[in-house]
Amino acid sequence: GTKAMAQYKAAMQRIANEKGEGEGVLPKDESLAVLSPGVPMLFRGPHVATYAQNALYTLPVVWCILFLLNMDRASTLELWFMPFIGILAACLANSVPVGGGIVFVPALILLGAKVKLGVAFTVATMTFGNGVFGFLNWLRKDPEVFVWGSFKYTVPSAWFGAVIGTFHPLLSESHCKLLFALFSSGVAVLVLRAARNGGKIEPLAAAAAGRPEEELLAEPATRLKLAAVGFSAGLVLVANIGIGNAMATFLSLTLVLGVETRRAIVTGIVAGGWTSLVPFLLHLMALGDVPVARWLMVLPGVFLGARLAPHVHARLGLERVLWAFGAFLLATAGLMYATS
Repeated sequence: GTKAMAQYKAAMQRIANEKGEGEGVLPKDESLAVLSPGVPMLFRGPHVATYAQNALYTLPVVWCILFLLNMDRASTLELWFMPFIGILAACLANSVPVGGGIVFVPALILLGAKVKLGVAFTVATMTFGNGVFGFLNWLRKDPEVFVWGSFKYTVPSAWFGAVIGTFHPLLSESHCKLLFALFSSGVAVLVLRAARNGGKIEPLAAAAAGRPEEELLAEPATRLKLAAVGFSAGLVLVANIGIGNAMATFLSLTLVLGVETRRAIVTGIVAGGWTSLVPFLLHLMALGDVPVARWLMVLPGVFLGARLAPHVHARLGLERVLWAFGAFLLATAGLMYATS
């Protein structure tokens, strides 16, 4: 009972002291207090990094099974270039709070695809690229980087908006291209400002700065603002151009909650991935327009690119990557405008 447990802990503490490890070893449940109260209990403790790492090792096995079930030699040879697009998208998009769709959609349009096909492909890829690979990578490194309390307001509301927008589109093909051009231009401004600022995204002015995020998230007005932003992003952006809730979440966390830039970026990237799950399932099972072969071929590149991105940024210099990304975004905006 309680006495036996106390004796066990005392014995283990003596062993720890003999090893010179002292109070840092036991009791483990006290070490959890180091994490902020916003981190869910499921993601506390030393086991989290191990589980996340094991999951990352398991994903390539799952991909191999899907590849063998769905691909043939001809399709593989025809789409040999898709992993390289995935690497490029991951290296660029991991520098700012946007999804890989900012690269995928214009790439597919250049290959002759419609915007709607690009949307289906993007939400399928971002579900795993941002929502799984990105989440597990950051969970392994630092569970506290996420603004955990924001997900339940930004993601479900975006799902709701995306469902409505997917089955009842608000925009035509040409209007979707114009919206993508406008979105790309806005992201280009953010990226080029960061490039000029030495690779750092400048903090946005927030009326909430200085107040604890848990206190702000307890206010109904704050919850309503986050949910409204998520719903609007899902309805207008995700459903029509496949991306947008990552940037919308970043802006709302920064402006409404006053969250530090790095945490807002990472939370936005993961929120964008989780938002993509429901529209991905709709496109896969209800609309049946997910280009499965292209999706399977690009995933290894996204997986590898997410791991290579920090090394590429360090080798080339994040400023150079951002200048190149900004130029790419402006070119994308021009392409979308010209073909709308």
